[in-house]
Amino acid sequence: FVSAYLLSRSFDPILSYRLSYVIKNNRKSYYEAFEICENNFDCGDLTPFILMFLELVEKAAEDVYSRFESGARRLTFYKEMLSKTTLSEKDFELLYVLIQNELFSEDMLSREELSGMLSCSLQTVTRRLNNLQENYPIRITQEGRKYLPGINLKVLEQMYKD
Repeated sequence: FVSAYLLSRSFDPILSYRLSYVIKNNRKSYYEAFEICENNFDCGDLTPFILMFLELVEKAAEDVYSRFESGARRLTFYKEMLSKTTLSEKDFELLYVLIQNELFSEDMLSREELSGMLSCSLQTVTRRLNNLQENYPIRITQEGRKYLPGINLKVLEQMYKD
């Protein structure tokens, strides 16, 4: 959508992605408002379309805010949960990055990306992940030649509930 592209240039791209999703889910009202504007009786008045479009932008913004607010609460919960463990600072940091990625990203991080983020070698990341897998619900998915570590948050939560 052109509108989503233009919004991504003025606002955060996340809002434009969410707007595309909201428009897709409200296609019927979107096209109905557009048809009203094409009606000869209304002489091409764009007001109904603009009002409906602004409602969709507002809905997308509220959804983004709600998702981040919920994610931030969950991130705080998991951080507090991990802080009660005897993890080393480096292992804590690795798990915390994996948790953030699970909460806020659609894509998994590769071991190479983790190594760059954590300023350590690929071998160190691999070794730490292997060690953490013994006690934490870390899963490693392979896509082609890439190994993509993640963490199962539901299982992690259950581990500390009991």
